[in-house]
Amino acid sequence: ANFELRLSGLTLRRKAKGGHSISFPEREDSNGVRHPYMRPTDARARTDIERQLIGTLRREGRVA
Repeated sequence: ANFELRLSGLTLRRKAKGGHSISFPEREDSNGVRHPYMRPTDARARTDIERQLIGTLRREGRVA
């Protein structure tokens, strides 16, 4: 657990084939290019972050 940062703007999404994923906040510039405010460094980090966040939400009874 890391208590040194508080992240805001993360969104829990339901996948079409079941399960959940986390989307990270971003802005879109006038050319339509997306710029994330924060993002996982790679797919492995994304999987680990999603596992931790979704696991916590399940334990708290906030997601099935």
